[in-house]
Amino acid sequence: MTWTHGRVGLLLAGGMVLAFLAGGSVVGGGDSADSEAPVVGHGHDHGHGQGKTTPGGEEEASTIWTCSMDPQVRMSEPGRCPICGMDLIPVKAGNGPPRVEMSEDARRLAGIQTTKVARKEVSIPLSLVGRVAYDETATARIAARFGGRIERMFVDYEGTQVRKGDHLYQIYSPELWVAQEELIQAERALSRLPSGASDVLRDSLQQSARAAREKLKLWELRSWQIRRIAKTRKKTRKVTIYAPTGGIVLKKSVDEGAYVKEGQPIYTIADLSRVWVTLDVYESDVQWIRWGQTVRFEVAAYPGQTFQGKVAFVAPAMDPKTRTVQVRLTVPNTDGMLKPEMYVRARLQVPVQGPTSTASASLAGKYVSPMHPEVTADGPGKCTVCGMDLVPAEEHWLVGPALKRGGAIKAPLVVPASAPLVTGKRAVVFVAMAGAKEPTYLLREVVLGPRAGDWYVVKEGLMEGEVVVVEGAFKLDSALQIRGDRSLMSLEPEPTPKPTVNPADAIDPTAKDAVSTASKAIQDAREAAEEGDGAGLRRAADALVGVVQKDEKLHLLRGPATWLLTAAQDADNTKAQQAALRELWTLGSAIAPLKLPRVGDMSPPQPRAFAKALLALAEAAAKLSVTLAADDFEGSQKAAPAVAKAMDKLAKAKRPLDPVMVAAAMGLPKLSDMAALRSEYGKVSAGLVPMVDAHRGVVKAKLQRSYCPMAFKDTGAYWLEPTGELANPYYGSQMLRCGMVGARYE
Repeated sequence: MTWTHGRVGLLLAGGMVLAFLAGGSVVGGGDSADSEAPVVGHGHDHGHGQGKTTPGGEEEASTIWTCSMDPQVRMSEPGRCPICGMDLIPVKAGNGPPRVEMSEDARRLAGIQTTKVARKEVSIPLSLVGRVAYDETATARIAARFGGRIERMFVDYEGTQVRKGDHLYQIYSPELWVAQEELIQAERALSRLPSGASDVLRDSLQQSARAAREKLKLWELRSWQIRRIAKTRKKTRKVTIYAPTGGIVLKKSVDEGAYVKEGQPIYTIADLSRVWVTLDVYESDVQWIRWGQTVRFEVAAYPGQTFQGKVAFVAPAMDPKTRTVQVRLTVPNTDGMLKPEMYVRARLQVPVQGPTSTASASLAGKYVSPMHPEVTADGPGKCTVCGMDLVPAEEHWLVGPALKRGGAIKAPLVVPASAPLVTGKRAVVFVAMAGAKEPTYLLREVVLGPRAGDWYVVKEGLMEGEVVVVEGAFKLDSALQIRGDRSLMSLEPEPTPKPTVNPADAIDPTAKDAVSTASKAIQDAREAAEEGDGAGLRRAADALVGVVQKDEKLHLLRGPATWLLTAAQDADNTKAQQAALRELWTLGSAIAPLKLPRVGDMSPPQPRAFAKALLALAEAAAKLSVTLAADDFEGSQKAAPAVAKAMDKLAKAKRPLDPVMVAAAMGLPKLSDMAALRSEYGKVSAGLVPMVDAHRGVVKAKLQRSYCPMAFKDTGAYWLEPTGELANPYYGSQMLRCGMVGARYE
């Protein structure tokens, strides 16, 4: 729908608002001559000059120059766009934050909706996987207390359920025979002691009898067995050993008739009335795990049934193979439904108690055991397991530092997830201007905390009670971009723009001698940059600056030459080298129209080995992208070695490379799960895509550059893929078409 009537209209198409000028005035979205239309306000001048003050006290807008195709370009003087070459257009700019003003009718037509910034208890949903394990604290190893021969095995197979006190095995031992004899002799001597015997002799015999009893007790004979030996004064040839604990026999280590030595294992018994559940938590999610959290989980054996346990331990180190941290739950299992090695799928709702805290307020004022954190108490005391002193929960490293003793924890400041516009670098919101006669929305940059479901935690930039736009923010930002004002993509104040060079007007044709000298310096700098010779590049750039500063006819080259020298100071750095090559291209383009010797085509050619290796790496990365997008883990494992091999060849070309990209590419074949593959592939793409963009002349393949703003928790990520329909490798089938296609390299 379009409204004209000689005013500025709003074009609503594909969810984007396009503002256009008609009749030279700014108009609204209504038919009435009195209605006021959207007017895009402007921010400060970014260092391009201050506005003048009119006699009425209002500030007169200054003029900046921008590009209708690339509105992020903002110049203080007219010229050509350094990106696309189009003529720059003038834009008025005043002071203050960027704003959009509109009538009430226009607000309704644009679908602008708002809400108040408030404090709210929110939680972060986590999905985890793990397995059921034995409770190590309830697992006992039954070992021989003395050497002998196993006469009979009452528990003769693994998996047997035993209770405390059940008979396990019979054993014959010469050592046990001697120990029984010692007890019998001590008891017999006591019984024969005359009534008038000395107290010293009586105490000595009593101590001998007690020592003999204690020895048999330590050898795991029951008290009634010892009393029977002392009473009957008869030694038993075979002694039955009984279970000191109940549980499941996990392992039977000897057979009937075998000879055993002291300390040799015979059984391993585990009590399954309580089990552990170990969960694998990725590095990015560890910050949300704290001791005492309740975790609900399911197992495939019992569909629809939910179990729960509490976090009892968080591993202090990360597994280097899986890049995960193990978290342990302690789970009651009195009915025996949970079997060790069962896989579990767990769900955890993590309450966010502050900007980044996840500590539970229910732990405030509690005391926990440093060794066994599942032991808690309302006050000081001893651990019921190991006897250590309990410590305040606030001091326990598993709980976290955010507990507040004696008071409630303040809920975090949140906004709906639809309110902020987020890029990989920043986030902005539109704030409704209080007291304005017509709906007015100010663009403001904010610092966001974690996303908690349908909410974002706000760390900086907003106050409680302010009103923000939750629907239609992108339309408001589009209006700012079309106007050339600061917006989501260009919010930060721009530095003073570097001088641009117009190839048609930059060089005075009468300065051929100076131009020839400058041309040679440029050629030397280009060759040094291509060979990775940082010192040579600095020497050539310094010589070029000397030439252009000496001859007034080359004054338009001073800006680019100075920028080249600045980039050359750090020419061993990959990004700085790419910046130097861009400056060389600008300088070469300026000189090329004069058709002087040694100038020719100044687009930087590349050594054949480097070009071939870069093309191979781009194609290998694109093939891996296809398998990741298809959720084909086996195919991804097969494609990963090709990326590592191509990266190895590129490194041999002796060009500066991003070390993070190289390490990630070489490690791809060693990864064993899809999440890790996608994470490392993102690191490879982060370094590879800029290289391909900087060397488009050598990457001639049916490839395209695509971008997903939501990848890696809204930080955004690029990737290379075959030309055609976009297929997101970071999300696969979850959000296969999420993203946008950029450059094509055909």
